[in-house]
Amino acid sequence: WNADPACCDFDNTGVDDVAYLGGLIDDVVAAWPVDQVYVVGHSNGAFMGYRMACERADVITASALLAGNTTRSIADCAPAEPTSMLVMHGDVDAVVPYDGMAPTDSPLELASAGAVESAARWRDYDTCSGSMPGAAMELEKSTPGDNETLVETATGCPDGLGVELWTHQGAGHLPAYNNTFGPTLWAWLQDHARP
Repeated sequence: WNADPACCDFDNTGVDDVAYLGGLIDDVVAAWPVDQVYVVGHSNGAFMGYRMACERADVITASALLAGNTTRSIADCAPAEPTSMLVMHGDVDAVVPYDGMAPTDSPLELASAGAVESAARWRDYDTCSGSMPGAAMELEKSTPGDNETLVETATGCPDGLGVELWTHQGAGHLPAYNNTFGPTLWAWLQDHARP
């Protein structure tokens, strides 16, 4: 996907993937009684998910994005309306670092925000007032110990909106999720459906 200057239009084609994916969503919504659209992505798919939320928040209910970052430039994201955002990231990710990418880390030598900054940005976009630690969860089976996933939840968000950061302690770019991950993720998305 041509999602962000930091990731990943390697062939420099300039393809408009927002128009492509947005067109698919528009076509489906026009043909079927769809009232909720969820975006889930990993790595380059997560970068693309952030871009879609920035540019097509009019149709996206909520996003759950793993191991990608929102754009470094605040000016490059202006959501038309608030949308719920779940940021998931392993804190030892060597491909898309948890703390973000410096220009020398990116294949295109451009920087990206990190997981904490990405979540903070979406708290601001959604006009939430702050954040607080939530309950830790056991979602990743390769990390020793229990409750390795730390949850930070935005507070003071408008009704129905949510922004959370799930930090998978000790996990890399592709966490080894256990059987509770899928149902937990789906429940989060459903909890943030638009009325």
